[in-house]
Amino acid sequence: MSGQDFESIFDELAGKFGLTDLNEIPGIDLYMDQVTTFLESQMKPYTRDPDNDKIITRTMINNYTKAKILPPPVKKKYGKEQLLILILVYYMKNFLSLSDIHSVFEDLPDDRNLSDMYREVMTKTGEFMAHVEDDIRQDIKNCKQLFPDEEDPEKQNRLRRFMLICSMSIEMYMRKLYLEKLVDSI
Repeated sequence: MSGQDFESIFDELAGKFGLTDLNEIPGIDLYMDQVTTFLESQMKPYTRDPDNDKIITRTMINNYTKAKILPPPVKKKYGKEQLLILILVYYMKNFLSLSDIHSVFEDLPDDRNLSDMYREVMTKTGEFMAHVEDDIRQDIKNCKQLFPDEEDPEKQNRLRRFMLICSMSIEMYMRKLYLEKLVDSI
Protein backbone atom coordinates (compact mmCIF):
# COMPACT_ATOMS: atom_id res chain seq x y z
CA MET A 1 0.00 0.00 0.00
CA SER A 2 1.32 3.42 -0.84
CA GLY A 3 1.56 5.77 2.09
CA GLN A 4 0.82 4.72 5.64
CA ASP A 5 -0.99 1.59 6.69
CA PHE A 6 -4.44 1.69 8.29
CA GLU A 7 -3.23 1.42 11.87
CA SER A 8 -0.54 4.08 11.69
CA ILE A 9 -2.96 6.56 10.15
CA PHE A 10 -5.44 5.93 12.94
CA ASP A 11 -2.75 5.84 15.64
CA GLU A 12 -1.87 9.43 14.74
CA LEU A 13 -5.42 10.45 15.68
CA ALA A 14 -6.36 8.06 18.46
CA GLY A 15 -6.34 9.48 21.95
CA LYS A 16 -5.57 12.99 20.76
CA PHE A 17 -9.04 14.32 20.18
CA GLY A 18 -10.68 16.41 22.84
CA LEU A 19 -12.67 19.53 23.37
CA THR A 20 -10.90 22.62 24.64
CA ASP A 21 -10.78 22.31 28.40
CA LEU A 22 -13.07 24.71 30.22
CA ASN A 23 -10.10 25.95 32.26
CA GLU A 24 -8.32 26.99 29.05
CA ILE A 25 -11.14 29.35 28.04
CA PRO A 26 -10.03 32.90 28.83
CA GLY A 27 -11.75 34.43 31.82
CA ILE A 28 -11.76 37.84 30.16
CA ASP A 29 -13.75 39.10 27.20
CA LEU A 30 -11.96 39.06 23.86
CA TYR A 31 -12.08 41.14 20.70
CA MET A 32 -12.86 39.40 17.41
CA ASP A 33 -9.20 38.98 16.39
CA GLN A 34 -8.40 37.51 19.80
CA VAL A 35 -11.31 35.08 19.47
CA THR A 36 -10.16 33.85 16.05
CA THR A 37 -6.55 33.55 17.25
CA PHE A 38 -7.59 31.63 20.37
CA LEU A 39 -9.85 29.20 18.49
CA GLU A 40 -7.25 28.66 15.76
CA SER A 41 -4.63 27.76 18.37
CA GLN A 42 -6.96 25.43 20.27
CA MET A 43 -8.45 23.55 17.35
CA LYS A 44 -5.71 23.32 14.71
CA PRO A 45 -4.70 19.81 15.84
CA TYR A 46 -8.18 18.55 14.89
CA THR A 47 -8.04 19.61 11.26
CA ARG A 48 -7.09 17.68 8.17
CA ASP A 49 -4.44 20.17 7.10
CA PRO A 50 -3.33 22.21 10.16
CA ASP A 51 -1.08 24.45 8.08
CA ASN A 52 -3.85 25.61 5.74
CA ASP A 53 -7.30 24.89 7.19
CA LYS A 54 -9.20 27.84 8.62
CA ILE A 55 -10.98 27.13 11.88
CA ILE A 56 -12.95 30.32 12.20
CA THR A 57 -13.11 33.62 10.37
CA ARG A 58 -14.66 36.99 11.09
CA THR A 59 -17.24 36.23 8.41
CA MET A 60 -18.20 32.95 10.09
CA ILE A 61 -18.64 34.66 13.45
CA ASN A 62 -20.75 37.39 11.85
CA ASN A 63 -22.87 34.74 10.10
CA TYR A 64 -23.44 32.87 13.37
CA THR A 65 -24.52 36.13 14.97
CA LYS A 66 -26.89 36.93 12.07
CA ALA A 67 -28.32 33.40 12.33
CA LYS A 68 -28.96 34.09 16.04
CA ILE A 69 -26.76 31.16 17.09
CA LEU A 70 -24.19 33.42 18.71
CA PRO A 71 -25.23 36.35 20.90
CA PRO A 72 -23.79 39.62 19.56
CA PRO A 73 -20.64 40.98 21.19
CA VAL A 74 -20.92 43.46 24.03
CA LYS A 75 -18.82 46.54 23.27
CA LYS A 76 -17.12 44.53 20.47
CA LYS A 77 -16.03 41.83 22.94
CA TYR A 78 -16.94 38.16 23.21
CA GLY A 79 -17.28 36.36 26.54
CA LYS A 80 -16.74 32.80 27.71
CA GLU A 81 -20.24 31.66 26.77
CA GLN A 82 -19.77 32.90 23.22
CA LEU A 83 -16.44 31.03 22.96
CA LEU A 84 -18.12 27.83 24.16
CA ILE A 85 -20.83 28.25 21.53
CA LEU A 86 -18.21 28.80 18.81
CA ILE A 87 -16.35 25.65 19.81
CA LEU A 88 -19.51 23.54 19.70
CA VAL A 89 -20.63 25.14 16.44
CA TYR A 90 -17.27 24.26 14.89
CA TYR A 91 -18.09 20.56 15.25
CA MET A 92 -21.79 20.82 14.43
CA LYS A 93 -21.30 22.83 11.23
CA ASN A 94 -19.72 19.84 9.54
CA PHE A 95 -23.01 17.97 9.69
CA LEU A 96 -25.80 20.47 10.34
CA SER A 97 -27.07 23.59 8.63
CA LEU A 98 -26.98 26.94 10.43
CA SER A 99 -30.74 26.66 10.81
CA ASP A 100 -30.38 23.25 12.47
CA ILE A 101 -27.63 24.53 14.78
CA HIS A 102 -29.85 27.46 15.74
CA SER A 103 -32.62 24.98 16.62
CA VAL A 104 -30.25 22.95 18.79
CA PHE A 105 -29.16 25.96 20.85
CA GLU A 106 -32.66 27.41 20.90
CA ASP A 107 -33.94 24.14 22.38
CA LEU A 108 -31.71 24.41 25.47
CA PRO A 109 -33.71 25.29 28.57
CA ASP A 110 -33.15 28.91 29.62
CA ASP A 111 -32.15 27.91 33.14
CA ARG A 112 -29.19 25.78 31.98
CA ASN A 113 -25.71 27.16 32.47
CA LEU A 114 -23.74 26.75 29.24
CA SER A 115 -20.47 26.20 31.13
CA ASP A 116 -22.08 23.29 33.02
CA MET A 117 -23.47 21.88 29.76
CA TYR A 118 -20.07 22.20 28.08
CA ARG A 119 -18.37 20.47 31.01
CA GLU A 120 -20.83 17.58 30.66
CA VAL A 121 -20.29 17.40 26.88
CA MET A 122 -16.52 17.37 27.52
CA THR A 123 -16.85 14.47 29.97
CA LYS A 124 -19.16 12.43 27.77
CA THR A 125 -17.09 13.11 24.66
CA GLY A 126 -14.13 11.41 26.31
CA GLU A 127 -16.26 8.33 26.99
CA PHE A 128 -17.77 8.34 23.49
CA MET A 129 -14.38 8.71 21.84
CA ALA A 130 -13.13 5.55 23.57
CA HIS A 131 -16.05 3.66 21.96
CA VAL A 132 -15.42 5.29 18.59
CA GLU A 133 -11.74 4.35 18.73
CA ASP A 134 -12.66 0.73 19.54
CA ASP A 135 -15.16 0.67 16.66
CA ILE A 136 -12.64 2.06 14.17
CA ARG A 137 -9.97 -0.40 15.27
CA GLN A 138 -12.50 -3.22 14.76
CA ASP A 139 -13.39 -1.85 11.30
CA ILE A 140 -9.69 -1.81 10.41
CA LYS A 141 -9.26 -5.37 11.66
CA ASN A 142 -12.29 -6.54 9.67
CA CYS A 143 -11.13 -4.86 6.47
CA LYS A 144 -7.63 -6.30 6.81
CA GLN A 145 -9.20 -9.77 6.54
CA LEU A 146 -10.86 -9.01 3.21
CA PHE A 147 -9.53 -10.19 -0.15
CA PRO A 148 -7.33 -12.95 1.27
CA ASP A 149 -6.93 -14.51 -2.19
CA GLU A 150 -5.44 -11.39 -3.74
CA GLU A 151 -1.78 -12.23 -4.30
CA ASP A 152 -0.53 -8.71 -5.03
CA PRO A 153 -0.07 -7.03 -1.60
CA GLU A 154 -0.35 -3.52 -3.07
CA LYS A 155 -3.61 -4.34 -4.83
CA GLN A 156 -4.92 -6.15 -1.75
CA ASN A 157 -4.28 -3.10 0.45
CA ARG A 158 -5.86 -0.75 -2.08
CA LEU A 159 -8.99 -2.93 -2.14
CA ARG A 160 -9.08 -3.06 1.65
CA ARG A 161 -8.63 0.70 1.92
CA PHE A 162 -11.50 1.19 -0.55
CA MET A 163 -13.74 -1.07 1.55
CA LEU A 164 -12.81 0.77 4.75
CA ILE A 165 -13.53 4.16 3.17
CA CYS A 166 -16.88 2.94 1.83
CA SER A 167 -18.01 1.31 5.07
CA MET A 168 -17.00 4.29 7.21
CA SER A 169 -18.68 6.71 4.79
CA ILE A 170 -21.91 4.75 4.98
CA GLU A 171 -21.71 4.64 8.77
CA MET A 172 -21.06 8.39 8.93
CA TYR A 173 -23.96 9.06 6.59
CA MET A 174 -26.24 6.99 8.82
CA ARG A 175 -25.07 8.92 11.90
CA LYS A 176 -25.60 12.21 10.06
CA LEU A 177 -29.10 11.16 9.02
CA TYR A 178 -29.92 10.20 12.61
CA LEU A 179 -28.48 13.51 13.82
CA GLU A 180 -30.70 15.40 11.37
CA LYS A 181 -33.75 13.43 12.52
CA LEU A 182 -32.92 14.31 16.13
CA VAL A 183 -32.80 17.99 15.18
CA ASP A 184 -36.08 17.60 13.27
CA SER A 185 -37.68 16.31 16.48
CA ILE A 186 -37.01 19.64 18.22
